[in-house]
Amino acid sequence: MESKATFHPRRIRTGALTALVALLVLCGAASAQPLSSLRMVNYFPSQDGWGSMWWNWNPAQMALDFKRIGALHANAVRIIVSASAFGFPHPSQTMESRLERTLTLAAAAHLRVQLTLFNEWREYEDVADSRTWAAEVLAPLRGSPRIAYVDLHNELPSSAPALAWARAMVPFVQSIDGGIPVTVSTSVSSGVAPLRALSTALAGDPPNLYDVHYYGKAADAYAVLAQARALAGGLPLVVGETGFATDPSYGWAGGLEPATSSLDSYQDYYFRTVELATRVLGLPPAAPWILYDMPGQGGTRWGFHMGILHTDGAPKPAATAIADAFAGTPLSSSFNNGFEQSAGHPALPALWRRWLGRDARFAVDRTVAHSGRASARISDARGNHLTGCPAFYAAPIATIQTGATYTASVWARGRSTLGESRVVLAWTDAGGHYISSSNSRSLPHGDSPWTRLSVSAQPPPGASAVEIDLQVCESPGTTWFDDVGFSPTAGTIAARRTRRG
Repeated sequence: MESKATFHPRRIRTGALTALVALLVLCGAASAQPLSSLRMVNYFPSQDGWGSMWWNWNPAQMALDFKRIGALHANAVRIIVSASAFGFPHPSQTMESRLERTLTLAAAAHLRVQLTLFNEWREYEDVADSRTWAAEVLAPLRGSPRIAYVDLHNELPSSAPALAWARAMVPFVQSIDGGIPVTVSTSVSSGVAPLRALSTALAGDPPNLYDVHYYGKAADAYAVLAQARALAGGLPLVVGETGFATDPSYGWAGGLEPATSSLDSYQDYYFRTVELATRVLGLPPAAPWILYDMPGQGGTRWGFHMGILHTDGAPKPAATAIADAFAGTPLSSSFNNGFEQSAGHPALPALWRRWLGRDARFAVDRTVAHSGRASARISDARGNHLTGCPAFYAAPIATIQTGATYTASVWARGRSTLGESRVVLAWTDAGGHYISSSNSRSLPHGDSPWTRLSVSAQPPPGASAVEIDLQVCESPGTTWFDDVGFSPTAGTIAARRTRRG
């Protein structure tokens, strides 16, 4: 095990930097391959994230990991260079040698490298040393076909100093790297404002592509990424990171059952939803963050659980979703429509959250089913149309587009029911804010056999996502739901509007 690299105190002089840049320009150009074909996985070893990957460099482990990435039908891997680990403003020869060997290992696994620079670094006023460091890191790599593109900085802040640094660095690196595409990544998890600020700042000297990271609500992915594509202004757009942590402390896990099987199922659902959005928008598949769960890494409890593989390499369900996305095969649109997947105690349906969970009794019932072996059951429902109706709810795996008509359906059965038992389309905007609802007729009161309920509607103005609510309101009896369906439809039926329960 090598010790940490130490910083070199020397400063490269202006004349030396000029000579280095001239040498870079004389070298060959990169072999162009379309970014549209990129199928990338973000990478750190499970036990050594960020700078530790370089301090505790393990080429044998990397070789194994790159084979696992290739087995997912990937053709690229993201390698993140820590400025502090490499030494700044002069990278150590040891670290440069390790980077070269890493690229060789990736190539042996038929993977190109997305090289992210200036990680763990925030000295935006130091443009001169930034140029020195970038030039020295890239000098041996100029024009290398092993590199898919260079991301100068992971999720650059939108502060004035950071944007000014990007304006200086993007054209500089483009001038010296031999034709390797250059970008600066940014996060659009909370909306596209950071990308708008970046694209405005770089309008005079644009990058070769834009790289965005998305960790927002699954159902909003299509709308947000469509906005990002428009802001890219015709330049290629890559979703360089996306993911969901299989830990109950993760923000987007709220309302899901905390059981491991429930969270694993939702991670799989999350990736399928985001990958469908990239596919419909004509973007390369979104790159999962990250290959492995990383115990002790990431600074947060949930940060340990972002992997699509467990620490021992065993796949989570999401690994299949990523392999399908990379292979270009059809993505499953299932969202536990038949309630066969359950989690928690008492058993509740995976992927489905509860609305007003204390105002009714919710469960998976394995003694009653329209088909298969299970149904969702809501009993003793209180609530009303002013306070809201208890419901199971989930977002279908779909892209919601203006002018299209969508149909949700469910088979329902009742015993001693009153009030309302129905299926509802609840429309939201790109920020996740509720707009309005479209609802089916109600199941008849009393005892009723399995009955198909359905609702069809077009998205109201401003809607970019939809949830399916299985509502029961003001009913002391029991309602069972099974075999939920969702699809675009050519037909349109008048949909009554109601306040969402």
